[in-house]
Amino acid sequence: MTKLLLIRHGLSIANRDGIFIGQTDMDLTPEGFLQAERTAHFVKENYAVSHVYASDLCRTVHTGEAVAKAFSLPVMTDPRLREIYAGAWEGLAYPEMESRYLQDREVWRNDVGNSRCTAGESVMEMAARVRESLTEIAQRHAGETVAIATHATPIRAMICLLGGGTRDTMKETPWVQNASVTEIIWNDGNWQVGAIGQDAHLGELHSAELKKRRETMNFKHSGLNKAVTFSYDDGVVQDIRLIELLNKYNLKCTFNLNSELLGKNRMLMRQGQRIAHYKVHPSDVREIYAGHEIAVHTLTHPNLTTLPEEEIIRQVEEDRKNLADLAGYEVIGMAYPCGGVNNDDRVADVLRRKTGVKYSRTITCNADFAPQENLYRFNPTAYHLDFSDMMALGEKFLSLKADTPQIFYVWGHSYEMDYDSENWAKLEAFFKLISGKEDIFYGTNKDVLL
Repeated sequence: MTKLLLIRHGLSIANRDGIFIGQTDMDLTPEGFLQAERTAHFVKENYAVSHVYASDLCRTVHTGEAVAKAFSLPVMTDPRLREIYAGAWEGLAYPEMESRYLQDREVWRNDVGNSRCTAGESVMEMAARVRESLTEIAQRHAGETVAIATHATPIRAMICLLGGGTRDTMKETPWVQNASVTEIIWNDGNWQVGAIGQDAHLGELHSAELKKRRETMNFKHSGLNKAVTFSYDDGVVQDIRLIELLNKYNLKCTFNLNSELLGKNRMLMRQGQRIAHYKVHPSDVREIYAGHEIAVHTLTHPNLTTLPEEEIIRQVEEDRKNLADLAGYEVIGMAYPCGGVNNDDRVADVLRRKTGVKYSRTITCNADFAPQENLYRFNPTAYHLDFSDMMALGEKFLSLKADTPQIFYVWGHSYEMDYDSENWAKLEAFFKLISGKEDIFYGTNKDVLL
């Protein structure tokens, strides 16, 4: 009897950031390396491993190396053990992948055994190469126990197909967690499945626990000293395209909405041209802004410095209540409406004493990253149309060795992207520059400021 231990790699950067990478080579997170070490200890305590194999992608090689080190063994790589080749899906964040390739993604979710990645490999093609590799390994090391670091889809397919299932029943086979251990047994040419997805040894490093911690974590408790956040005003339909870009790069934003203006359309004259200023419909708010923060921008966009206290309170609190009903959660952030001088100490004091708002952003950029004491007149770092300044500040922020909290805060209106055909590409270039860094916390205004 030959026992193969199929070990899913530790938590990767892509797993953490919600990206489908297939055969794109992306490494483990710090937590993923810790998971691999803990799995190595579990394997050492429970199995007598004679050989270690891995796919040739770094996330599995590094997982395999942790196990191999426990037994003083080398790691042998085989590209046939790779994750499925995802074709057009490679490197896409899940929301973007779902919106671009909805039909193929529906088959993947509902009938995975009969699915094919768009312009990529089918699950059964992947399964054939993985099974071929496992068969050769089992025959080569007959009677031994072999550890094999591989990926989620290969393990799911092998649990199903080697356990007597078919491509049609694969949808009933659950995914295993990162750094889990599954037993596959070869006995005189016959396959059977032993223990599936052993992961109790991971404890607080279990991927589900890590995900829960990430979802509830804010900047203050992240253990990091650098944060990036975005803030966009008015709730216009261009936000939809903006959110697609934000999601692509796993960035977070706060969107400041005027609840009494939602669903209304008008044209603005900006830079000598007519620009659409169409507000999203109230019924679409929750879906459009899912995964980001909704915040107050007042009911009707007045300059609060010109209003008496009672009207300031009404504009803010009624907007806050309306938005909470649309969003399904308490709304506690805000951005001051109007250009020019749109805030002062009097208004900030009213917000602090008489409303449920916990912070409010101005439009006065300071080109600085230092924390600010007055959250009711919080100045952003940069304005999104000042591309050259924003990119320069981005480079400076990335090179910063921060011993104390530093915040890069960008604000704007998404309809301003329509001023010039190159604006969207420029903004995406900044997103690409600033995203995906291990030493940066990415969150909404609330996540970062509070």
